Amino acid sequence: MRSQNGSPICRRILFVVLGMTVLLSSACQSVKKVAGELKKPSATITGVHFQNLNMDALTLLFDMEVNNPYSVALPLANVEYGLSSNGQQFVDGLAGLQESIPAKQSKTVPVPVEIGFMEALRALDQIRPGAIVPYKAELALSVDAPGKQTLRLPLTREGSLPIPSIPTLSLRELRWDQLSLDEAKGMLRVHLVNQNEFPVDLSSLFYRLALADTEIASAKVQQSAKFAEKGGEGDLEIPLSFSPKKLGLAVFQMLMGAEAGYSLDGTMDMQTPYGPIPMPFTSLGKVPFRK
Repeated sequence: MRSQNGSPICRRILFVVLGMTVLLSSACQSVKKVAGELKKPSATITGVHFQNLNMDALTLLFDMEVNNPYSVALPLANVEYGLSSNGQQFVDGLAGLQESIPAKQSKTVPVPVEIGFMEALRALDQIRPGAIVPYKAELALSVDAPGKQTLRLPLTREGSLPIPSIPTLSLRELRWDQLSLDEAKGMLRVHLVNQNEFPVDLSSLFYRLALADTEIASAKVQQSAKFAEKGGEGDLEIPLSFSPKKLGLAVFQMLMGAEAGYSLDGTMDMQTPYGPIPMPFTSLGKVPFRK
């Protein structure tokens, strides 16, 4: 009696177990089918760009093209990166990614890497400001592939980057074309020497000039000058115009003399092979007056 009463129940349990097994097997087969597709995801670096270049740091933007061969979207997890020069690492980090590559498509994802020049100089003991630094970038892209597997795609790229240095600047002379209590007009002759291993082109500059601790003039002027790589030099002539009577009689008497102590500071807008760089400058000394 027990076996007769229990037989239908056992059969129902068996059918349920068999059904669940078929469903689970089918689901597993689907996952395995996606995960086991012949092609695997791939990534390449298609370009590198310089961004936010200044005297303190720059950003290297790596264009990473990712190809998804799967029939489902491919989420990107993160990118590990490290940059070295002649075997010495000077920057490393981990960048999280909020990107997903559509099924059966490719997509370019930018990966920014910020490089601080002071940190690079400390790590690269043979490098000095003004140098061009060869680098090797090693990146590893992690992707969340189907089947709960994480794939790590290695990438490498080599190139060079600048560590900029401010050109040496000095005020050689102040030439007066007109000098009266009401109006002073003249020309500043400024000498520049490029301290970088790459050429720089001046496009404009903002300056402040003080003579004998009194600010005389400030202005932004358009200047065009080219300086070859390290050692390239040349003179700039910067027009000067102001009213001495607004500064007082003592200042006017000083201007009538042969020389004066000066302070010249401001910012030069420089164009380089790596992009524009605003370069601050300061120069102190004595300047002779010419009439």
